[in-house]
Amino acid sequence: MSAASVVRGVLAAAALLLAACAHDQSAGGAGPIATPGRGDPRVAGIIERRRELALRYQQSGDLAAAANEWHIVTLLDPGDAAYRQQLASVQAAISRRTAELLESGQAALKRGDNDAATEAMLKALAVSPDNVEAARVLREIEKRRATRLQTDRVARLRPEDYGVPTARAVPSAPRPPDGSRAYDFDQSMELFRAGDTANGLAGFRRYVETNPSDKAGRQQIANAVFERGRELEAQGQGAQALRLYEQAIALNGATPAPWDTQMRALRKTLGADAYDKGLKVYRTDLPAAIKYWEAAVEYDPANTAAALKLREAKMIDERLRRLDPNAKR
Repeated sequence: MSAASVVRGVLAAAALLLAACAHDQSAGGAGPIATPGRGDPRVAGIIERRRELALRYQQSGDLAAAANEWHIVTLLDPGDAAYRQQLASVQAAISRRTAELLESGQAALKRGDNDAATEAMLKALAVSPDNVEAARVLREIEKRRATRLQTDRVARLRPEDYGVPTARAVPSAPRPPDGSRAYDFDQSMELFRAGDTANGLAGFRRYVETNPSDKAGRQQIANAVFERGRELEAQGQGAQALRLYEQAIALNGATPAPWDTQMRALRKTLGADAYDKGLKVYRTDLPAAIKYWEAAVEYDPANTAAALKLREAKMIDERLRRLDPNAKR
């Protein structure tokens, strides 16, 4: 059992014990709070319900949930050797099953069957949610898919897709006659290139709204914004770069294939980064981990590892809230 599961079990057990404590009051005032032991019928009832849950999870094949329940039972009744033996048996089964799935996934990966490798690693995470190797392999598979997709698209690009002039150049749309381009367009471009991104973008939006027929102007604006996004991405500022990419597409009114490829790759990178950050804080700060994994899924809805961890974390958080509604989270 991982350290994260141990912490969750301890928290759950503590909440259960608090819920089982008796607080008797007499007519003359409140009596002392008694800490219940194994012989307390309320604690015995809790242990029995958890034991039944553990057995039910085992029978259904949900070893991770079964181990969590057995761990809680052993915390509530540490003197029962049978419970400890059950916990050890489930933990051993988890280790064996995880090793089998990892081996199967690695073999699939070597023969180039990414789908089979993904399925095996997802099953490994279902059995052992904190398994670092399974998560790593899933990220590697996603990176390979993104790279292959980008390579295929780049191979189909034409020179004009890169902005390289060709013999069949498209004539630029006429500039507006009222001189608004000289003010909004040129001044906004100067502000944007000088680093005043907010005011530059505001000017670009005004210009596009008031001059919808100037397609050449819109494309020039969008290219400038997208290139700034590339610069930020190269500097490691992925989230800011993604926002500029989205602004560029909105200003352009269309999504060129190279831009779409760049955005997809960045979204996967940001999703993987948020997933990793969630893993790092999962054991100490569950709400923070949930936020990271929500961001990971928002960036990359295809990030199945993040989706699984998010679902698991929300279920655990909900259980703890029911057990101890007054606890700060």
